[in-house]
This record gives sequence, structure tokens and C-alpha cells, in this order.
Amino acid sequence: MENKLWQSYFGVVWGKVCSIWHNIGGFVMDEKSGEFYADENCRALMGLRENTDYDKFRDIVALNGGGRDLGLPLCIELLDTPSGITAGIVYLSKEYMSKSVFEGLDIIPQSELVRLLDGMTRSSLLALVRFDGAGKLLDSDYCIGEALKAAVAVLPENTVTAFNSDGQFWIYIPRFGGKPEEFADNIRKAVKECCLPDEFGVRSSSNHSLSVTAGISSGFEVPARLMHAAGFALYEAKAKGAGSICCFDPEKYAKQKSDIENIRAFSELLDKNLFTYHFQPIVSSSTGEIVAYEALMRTK
Repeated sequence: MENKLWQSYFGVVWGKVCSIWHNIGGFVMDEKSGEFYADENCRALMGLRENTDYDKFRDIVALNGGGRDLGLPLCIELLDTPSGITAGIVYLSKEYMSKSVFEGLDIIPQSELVRLLDGMTRSSLLALVRFDGAGKLLDSDYCIGEALKAAVAVLPENTVTAFNSDGQFWIYIPRFGGKPEEFADNIRKAVKECCLPDEFGVRSSSNHSLSVTAGISSGFEVPARLMHAAGFALYEAKAKGAGSICCFDPEKYAKQKSDIENIRAFSELLDKNLFTYHFQPIVSSSTGEIVAYEALMRTK
């Protein structure tokens, strides 16, 4: 197959071209024999292993567009072939690099979101989300954009997305009729099942390292409190670990706020030296001698 079928589509010049330019490769698949041939460039671009079989290779070609432009780093352009034969060119696209990684999403600035929140009701839901594990992927920004699109796609049409900072995003639903837990399950499932490029820029399966971590708040009438509650819930989620989603818990918030206030008050006593020290002797009952002292601290 390598000698006859391959030569019939790519010819003898192809090897020379690929030796000069490594960002392009070629492949041929024979459905009848269940065999395929991919040159060295193609294998490198697609991150193929030595034991990649025909079925796996066919799936990779299909997941990466199979000739359709999906805006991925890796592009596949199919050649005209008879039935049962598939041949194509694989190359890295530079065009996608010039596109916004959030193309297709109407993401507004945070300042504009604050203005929108003036019209919020108690049924409004606000989530502060981040995507963890993107550093293991080829283009982390691109993959985060794709994951955010997948999450928003399963939410109501009136959903608003806004930039926060440090790779975090606001997701705002003005009138949310469901439960926050349902919202969490929907976006978690959408991100988990979306198909992202791996470290080679290839869509080989939906198994990827990206997960969504989010804090959710609802039931408030004041925008500042809604945003603050979502931020607190995200803090709780990050403390639990990547991929955790937490809903704002008023009781836990009140407890932690009280703990923080107590810590601040204690720190102030230390800084201003507002403690007095008292030493209480510990006396032996058998000899009547002082054997130790108990140190006590009291505020002035």
C-alpha cells in the first residue's frame, strides 16, 4: 500500500516537500484491507503512536473534521478518491491563531454586567467559573474558549457571559427557573463531554484534563451581594479541589465571617500588646512545694 496507493496520490515529490516543510503531512486509508499509511509528518502532527490501528486512525480523522473546517489547530483536507479509499493532507492552521478564542460567544466586560444586574430579581442566578487543567493542553486559551461555549450551549438563551479576571468568567441568568444544583450538573457534564484538542492539537477523544470549578449564588436582590456570594462560593469550591462546584451557603458564610472577625480581633490585641500575663502556681499536694506555674493571658 505504501508503494502503490500512496504514490498514486502523493507522487515522488511529496517526500521532498515534507522534508523541507514539517507542518504538512499526508495519509491514505484503505477501508477494504483495513490498513492506512501516514508519513512521518502526519504522524508527528497527529501525535500517532506506533500501535495506532486503522479504526483508531479513522476515528481521529472524523473527530478532527474529516475535511470540514472546525477551526482547530490541526486541519485535514480530503482528496478526491474512489469509494473505500480515503486520502488527505494534514497541516497546522495559522488562521485560527488570529481568531478570538471566544469567537461565537458574546462575552461582555464586567462593568457592563454590573449595569445589567441593576434589573435583577430574586430568581436571578450568577456563577463565577474557572477552568482547571488547561495547562496540559496544546492551546489553553483556545480550549477554555471551547469549554465555555459548551457550557453556555446547555443554558437558557438569555444567559449572559462576562469576563472577570485571571481566566475566570461570570455566567448570569436573569430569570432562572430551576435549581442551582441542576445548573451545576449541566455545565459540569457539558465541559466533561466536549471534545478538545490534546497536547498535539488533535481531537482524539472526549477524554481531556479540563474541568470546571464554579461558585453559584441566587436569591439576592442587591447586585453587590449576588456577586460577593458567587465569589465566596468559588473560594469554597477551589478549596475543595479542581472540578468542584459550590452553591452559596449563608450559614457557612456567617460562620467563616465570624471566624475571620475573631482572628482579626485577636491579631489586633497582639499588635497593640493589650494582653496582661498572670502566673498561677501549681503546688504539690504531698510536699506543699511549688512545682510549676500556669501562665494565663487576659485582655486589659
